[in-house]
Amino acid sequence: MTEERITMHRKEIDRLEVIRTVVEQCLGQDTVARQLGLSVPQIKRLVRHCRDQGASGLVSWHRGRRPNNARPVATTAYGEYLWRRFPAAASRYRTASLDAASDPQ
Repeated sequence: MTEERITMHRKEIDRLEVIRTVVEQCLGQDTVARQLGLSVPQIKRLVRHCRDQGASGLVSWHRGRRPNNARPVATTAYGEYLWRRFPAAASRYRTASLDAASDPQ
């Protein structure tokens, strides 16, 4: 039998322990929702994931992935190049944009 290793944050481990009490029908979903600060539909979703997939169902699906609002690597690298190559110009533009934003007209 192959052993599966799951990496979880402390918050996810605490959440798993509480969700298991719902699965075992020791606590109600509304009580657990108040305890975790989540809504009842979110608790139902977590219970369903826990029943279907076990502990791995509560692990964040976005772990290790780039965020949706991350800038492309090429843009970031080029910006860093410009910042290092022309520090005076970069600081001038940065200051000008900050001054324009703070000046109410």
